Amino acid sequence: YTLLPLSVLVQKFRDKESVVRCVSVTFDDGYKGWVTNVLPVLEKYNVPATCFITTGKLGTEVTTSDGVMLSTLSKEELSSFCAHPLIECLPHSMTHPNLAELSLFQAVEEIEGSRRDIEAVCGGKRSVFAYPKGRYSHEVVAYLKGSAAWGGAVTVERGLVHPSSDAYLLPRLPVDSETTFTQFKAMLSNGFGLYARIFG
Repeated sequence: YTLLPLSVLVQKFRDKESVVRCVSVTFDDGYKGWVTNVLPVLEKYNVPATCFITTGKLGTEVTTSDGVMLSTLSKEELSSFCAHPLIECLPHSMTHPNLAELSLFQAVEEIEGSRRDIEAVCGGKRSVFAYPKGRYSHEVVAYLKGSAAWGGAVTVERGLVHPSSDAYLLPRLPVDSETTFTQFKAMLSNGFGLYARIFG
């Protein structure tokens, strides 16, 4: 497999180049544990990773959907983190709302605000978005598609990227502490359909 930052994979996809056996590792939200727990593993195996940042929650404590309280990166820590050669940081909204419940104006403020924040701290153009918890409206997707600033977006819908995939509704595969290596291999293979039927 070829490991790529997500922005590179999305550009290859948009250029109609093959992304078969290309993999992007992604993390959401902006937790401080990325530096202490994740980065050493990425460095050990030389794995690039894409990290989606909820910019309005930098330097705070957040409660996950599992009820766990976690610290987020500060602005200064984010600046150092995104300068690492294996890391790219991309926007994930400012406050992690359900974009489908917001007016289009409010959703655009969340999306564009997070892009401006990331570009201000990390520099460069940041053109791939992650919908918070995968929630979006058709209006939000249409906005991203109609804006020259955005090249794609990812959901939390399970699946592999295929030539027929929508660049603004790209699926991802969740991997957590309960994922076995056999399940992980099945996810990356042509057996994904069987995996999805068995494990949901």
